[in-house]
Amino acid sequence: MPAKCSVLGKEKAKASPHEEVGKTRCRQTLREAARCVCKTEEIMGAVELINHLGKACFIQGLHNERIQTIVHSRGESILLSQAIEISLEEEGE
Repeated sequence: MPAKCSVLGKEKAKASPHEEVGKTRCRQTLREAARCVCKTEEIMGAVELINHLGKACFIQGLHNERIQTIVHSRGESILLSQAIEISLEEEGE
């Protein structure tokens, strides 16, 4: 039975081996695409942009607007992992 993930307002099941393979392939494809369109000195910027967009999508996807605001208010410099940790801490309060 999937665990309830109230932060995101969805059922959250453990990833199957097929989903993990899919995520790995997606990351590989994204890296390959960045290498194709970016100069060597631009790769780090492309990765930073991808990380920033991932964090923004996570924050927008949060179910609770109060938690969205709290996570967003921590600033642009926090990592996605930190945003997730903050949201889980706030949900527990």
